[in-house]
Amino acid sequence: MRSRIAKHGRANLGVILGVFALVVALTGGAAIANHGHFLKLGMFDKSSRDRLAGTGVIQYAKKSHNTGAVSAASPKTFSVKCEKKKKATAGGFKWAKGSPPTPESYELLDSYPNGSGFVVRLYVLMGPAVNEKLEVYANCVKSRKQRGTPPS
Repeated sequence: MRSRIAKHGRANLGVILGVFALVVALTGGAAIANHGHFLKLGMFDKSSRDRLAGTGVIQYAKKSHNTGAVSAASPKTFSVKCEKKKKATAGGFKWAKGSPPTPESYELLDSYPNGSGFVVRLYVLMGPAVNEKLEVYANCVKSRKQRGTPPS
């Protein structure tokens, strides 16, 4: 069976347009990469720039805490702060030792970014979680503005 090109001596319009689109797509991307036309913060209007979070380098903040002695029915708060002009967008905590205390010995109440850092609130119950070290982490980024009120 002979191909359509060999039979008629020319390719059909769909093949020509497909090859042309492929060449334009490949060379267009290379031209943009070679000339450095990438999006930069200054290319956005002011109101858009204020809404962008995470412009610049991500910084990770860490602070070690000791859970201390058990107090009667009161939550304990552990936190970490970001550097000035950086906001926490995410975070968490982990037990500093190799194996964490059993789930029955503590209760995670909540954890949240509070604008300037990250907060973890725990009930430390009797048992292995008493006087244990834990580390609170925050993912800190530069942000121009922040709206809303963080949880209290």
